[in-house]
Amino acid sequence: MKNIVRTQPNWLFETIMLLSQGFQEREGYPMDFITDPVSYNMTREEIGEKLDETVTFLKTIYEETREVLREYTDLEPYFYKRNFGSVALVSLGIDSAKKLKAKDYKRALYYHALLEMIELDEDETKIDFCSEASIANMFEVLSKTSWIDSDKMQLMTLFQMADQSFERISEMFCQVEDVLVRNYGIIKCKYESAISKYSACNGQECQAALERHINQFSSIGASEVIFQVSVVSLNSLHLISPFYDRETVHAIMGIDFELLSDLKQEAEKIGEQPLIWMKALADSNKLKIIRLLTQRPMFLREISDELGVSGATTSHHIKQMLEARLLKFRISGRKVFYSINAEEFENMASLLLKIAEMSKEHER
Repeated sequence: MKNIVRTQPNWLFETIMLLSQGFQEREGYPMDFITDPVSYNMTREEIGEKLDETVTFLKTIYEETREVLREYTDLEPYFYKRNFGSVALVSLGIDSAKKLKAKDYKRALYYHALLEMIELDEDETKIDFCSEASIANMFEVLSKTSWIDSDKMQLMTLFQMADQSFERISEMFCQVEDVLVRNYGIIKCKYESAISKYSACNGQECQAALERHINQFSSIGASEVIFQVSVVSLNSLHLISPFYDRETVHAIMGIDFELLSDLKQEAEKIGEQPLIWMKALADSNKLKIIRLLTQRPMFLREISDELGVSGATTSHHIKQMLEARLLKFRISGRKVFYSINAEEFENMASLLLKIAEMSKEHER
């Protein structure tokens, strides 16, 4: 499979993705996309620190976009939630709002509806991908989708507007695109670093990164993958198979998709650690050993004498706490001295504090 990595953002795609959020006055954007900070084992603020310039970039373009869109409130219903046409536009190969024509936009909206039919497991052999993007054909396709009536009506109206008043839509696209391009410098280094990574080894790293997240990627019946990083998306991954070229697949990965996936995996591992700690401490004698060792390092015989239990029982307890990294040891002559691993107890305390912080965040 051949990988082609786009080295520049597709500004038209980014523009429509931004428009889907731009009309909304939402407190906490862009970090409000994280509905479950607990799954990252971090608060939203900590995740934001990890994403660094991405958050700065998104806040900046979001605020400037809202200023622009105050002049286009009449278009809000058509660009809220549905991202009408954004995915299909990628496969048309148009990368700037300034290049977009009314007929291209109508075709993208039509493909947008066809894509919904495929996602509903319609028989692809009965779908005419080459049919004209006409009002009659659009109406027929929309009748077969599962969208609610209001969404169908909005898409149909937008389709008709492409003939009647495309200049206003295009004007809005171009102004929002200018916001993105003007602020690109904030995130340029991060974007170029990601592109460099995925372009390495003739695209092999790109394919490996995708395969880690999409199990079925290797089985896609396409000979070519055109890959791009999205500067507006954070943790989304789109696979788009164009209707006119079945041998090509477009893959769009959010700029922080890999980072956020890694953070989740790390959090899952950390999530197992409290259970290990609890098992290692789930006995009154183990807690007594901890109290003894807070006073000074001790060897096995001393500990068992203090507890009044056999050496074998004491050894079993110590073994479990060593495996949980709660204890450490040093060898002096023929004796093994055990002591508290303060660093691991600090990790335990830190994790418990995070849980408390995240609980307070949900209460706010």
